[in-house]
Amino acid sequence: MKAPPTSRANADARSPITCRTSDGRFEVLPYADLPEVVSFARHVGAEYLVVDRAEIPSLRPQLTNLLVPSRPHPGLELVNIMHERTRHAVFLYRVTPTDTPAR
Repeated sequence: MKAPPTSRANADARSPITCRTSDGRFEVLPYADLPEVVSFARHVGAEYLVVDRAEIPSLRPQLTNLLVPSRPHPGLELVNIMHERTRHAVFLYRVTPTDTPAR
């Protein structure tokens, strides 16, 4: 049974494909630095930020630090890495309510 549309997760991403395959709502990832991206995600109610190794370096180079999950990313908590150690790696981050790093 599918959840009602009002309970779908919201995500910021460069492409809507991830959101469509997860039945989530898509918001366009702004061309901005990480603090502005996190602020925008909170503003639009995005719960997740999806970044991938295939597109971020060329289309959003200012966000390449997100491809190194061991670095601190205030306002984000790493949830999952798919296809790790490949050129198609996808990183799923949860947008946290504050910039306090997750423990």
